[in-house]
Amino acid sequence: MKYKCILVPLDGSELAEKALDEALPLARQAGGEVILVGVLDLTAGMYDVYAEAFNPVDLRAQLEKFLEAALDRARARAEAEGVAARRFLRVGVPHEEIVNLAQEEGADLVVMTTHGRKGLTHLLLGSVTERVIRTSPCPVLVVRPGAAEQARS
Repeated sequence: MKYKCILVPLDGSELAEKALDEALPLARQAGGEVILVGVLDLTAGMYDVYAEAFNPVDLRAQLEKFLEAALDRARARAEAEGVAARRFLRVGVPHEEIVNLAQEEGADLVVMTTHGRKGLTHLLLGSVTERVIRTSPCPVLVVRPGAAEQARS
């Protein structure tokens, strides 16, 4: 199947950017595009903790700036590799915003990474990836960096 519209959620981490390693070749083969999305999660507990120590307006501006820079880097990489890219910065619950954008843009595929948490950590923190898998209107390709190397050893 050719994927013409691939959505790639990014959070500014090197781990999340590994999804581009899979998404860009797929989009290039199909002559498609990637939709890059960053979600500013103002409901996150970390935001509350930092908001107590910093001015919440300044913190939000810094988080937005961080995500904007990550999206700009990813778009530049896509375009350098010959893939059209559009970017979105959303505010809300990450899995909901990702699924909503996939639906709005008619995405054929979502490509995202996972931390591979297990046990109590997974139970307590949950997984954005897992929630996207359960509610996405299209297939989700989950990239777990290091899994291939781990399987070989």
